[in-house]
Amino acid sequence: MAPLARQATTQFSAILQHSLIGLESDSTLMHLLHRQKEDRQLHVSIQVRGFDVVCRFVQAGLGIGVLPSGSASLYAQSMGLKIVELTDAWAEYTLLLGTRSRDTLNAPSRLLFQSLLESAARDQCAGTPRSK
Repeated sequence: MAPLARQATTQFSAILQHSLIGLESDSTLMHLLHRQKEDRQLHVSIQVRGFDVVCRFVQAGLGIGVLPSGSASLYAQSMGLKIVELTDAWAEYTLLLGTRSRDTLNAPSRLLFQSLLESAARDQCAGTPRSK
């Protein structure tokens, strides 16, 4: 097991010495990572289109991936990947959900909207961070 995988948490600066498997350069996540690297080099060895592909390359031992916690959790167990939480303040972010009017949403969209609201309310009551 790699030393980083033995940790529960780490700072972003600690992973900058490793090869990263990243999303395409125009993705929001990659823009965020480039802004946070400060004056250090971000070693992106491979760029792919989706979180699932990032996980497949990580599974193959080709580098480290930085993903939102929900996406990482989705793939980690089935692929045998270790999740190491970033402790940097910028790694905690809020996602907003918007619609013109709930009344104009079709039934599936209304159900999704309601489910997301309920999930956010549960997380907030439990003191769980809303997103990562």
